[in-house]
Amino acid sequence: MQSTPVKVIIGAVLGALIGLGIGLAAVALAPNNGFGDLAAAAVTTVFLIPAGVVIGGLVAFWRQRRRLAG
Repeated sequence: MQSTPVKVIIGAVLGALIGLGIGLAAVALAPNNGFGDLAAAAVTTVFLIPAGVVIGGLVAFWRQRRRLAG
């Protein structure tokens, strides 16, 4: 019972896009004349996109695994 790598990759890309979207919204809402926009961009790059890749890939893996098992 193996998960197809294509679905895991698609899940990881979708997770990264969701993380990027949340980060872009945070940058847009941050004040322009301070440290907030820089901090939001850094958090997006360092945490949100990689976390989206990991979470999206794992969710796709587990969903495919449960589908194949059942």
